[in-house]
Amino acid sequence: MDGIGTATERHVDAFRAMRERRANRCIARSEPARWTRTSSGKRRCIFLFPRRKGHHSRALTNQRIYESTNPAHPPRISVAIRLFVYSSIRLFALFLPKEDKMKLGCQARSFGKGIYPSEADFLAVVRQIGNLGFKGLEANWKNLERYFQDPEAFKRILSETNLELIGAHYGAAHWDESSREQIRIEGNQIADFVSAVGGQYIVCSGRRPTQGIVSDEMWKKTAEGLNLLGEHCAPKGVQLAYHNHWWESEQEGLVKLAAYTEPSYVGFAFDTGHHIRAGKDAIALVRELSDRLHIIHLADHSEDAAGHAVRPQLGTGVLDLSALRNAIEGFTGWLVLEEENNAPSPEKQVAECIEVMRRLIK
Repeated sequence: MDGIGTATERHVDAFRAMRERRANRCIARSEPARWTRTSSGKRRCIFLFPRRKGHHSRALTNQRIYESTNPAHPPRISVAIRLFVYSSIRLFALFLPKEDKMKLGCQARSFGKGIYPSEADFLAVVRQIGNLGFKGLEANWKNLERYFQDPEAFKRILSETNLELIGAHYGAAHWDESSREQIRIEGNQIADFVSAVGGQYIVCSGRRPTQGIVSDEMWKKTAEGLNLLGEHCAPKGVQLAYHNHWWESEQEGLVKLAAYTEPSYVGFAFDTGHHIRAGKDAIALVRELSDRLHIIHLADHSEDAAGHAVRPQLGTGVLDLSALRNAIEGFTGWLVLEEENNAPSPEKQVAECIEVMRRLIK
């Protein structure tokens, strides 16, 4: 009897192993299935497809049931369900407001306190930017240098005001080879801080090498300096965003720098006001450099009666906001307000400008 009992147990074990293998093969084919438990606590796999003709099992009509004590490979979700979930998510995404993709930021100098305000004035500006509903802050690196030794203190300020640090503005003569070491030291300090507080960019600007035409060789030297700085910053998760001034736009400087710089190190913070001042088409440039733009500085332009350049409040100059709205379709970077016109009431001006920006991305 012992021999018969042992043989019977072996047959039962072999039969269960066969059913286990069959169940796992069905799972591997992604057949619709679900796991349940039997009254004895065992797990069993129910496959939701018609049973084969003549197939006998304990399954309900049009189902096959296999017991399994090894749920190491749970049933896969059917293709139909996966397609339904994926399509639903994509459809929902179409109705998300553009503000979820483009974020609004503000340059601290827009509040009329100058480029290098006192710490008290700077903190007051940061709080005003947060209170107005902006999502990001951009500031000159000298304003942030106070916190280089204690980035956690500035992170708390950002948290209290519901802001992100977009980037620190840093101007240098990137074409000057004798300045490279100083630029590297300062750039690394800035990148360390930006990274520590969760920021993304160093917003770089250049210094004019000559009052005349900038040679192609000089543009290449500028690009070389930017590439070197960008290479140092990349391991910290920080990228350069080059900010143009009117003299650079006048000489197609951004297009040249785009050709000579490494995209993984250097992108652009395009200033619309400076570009228009140079007599150029800002909308065309947005389209041309769309894959390199991280930030768009929103600034307007006009001229006074004497023909001198004036930086008016956003939405009151010649910047075609309707065309810009079409041009930034699909843009996922930052739209940053930068007012430099010393308005009588900067707070009121910035509050009106953010409404213009919100309409721009609706």
